[in-house]
Amino acid sequence: MLSEFMVSVLSTACVISGQVTWSETKTSADLRATCPIEYHMEGTVLLLKSDRWFVEVGIPEETGIQSFVYRWGQSDAQIGDHTVPISFGPIDGV
Repeated sequence: MLSEFMVSVLSTACVISGQVTWSETKTSADLRATCPIEYHMEGTVLLLKSDRWFVEVGIPEETGIQSFVYRWGQSDAQIGDHTVPISFGPIDGV
């Protein structure tokens, strides 16, 4: 279960959705959010950042485009047919 503080930082109405693509040569994401979130890929890990917290989501090694949905504060993300656990923590220095 995620920290109640983390959940309170961003409204539970914060939803990040779109598509992720995995291949042996490149992993990418095309996402939109209902809150001020930045994102980028670090290898096969999607990194989501607010001004205080980060969330890391490993992209399943399944070739092609898959749907992506994550509601801020939840313990997992939905990627295609996969329920993927996330990891999270505070941004350093905050």
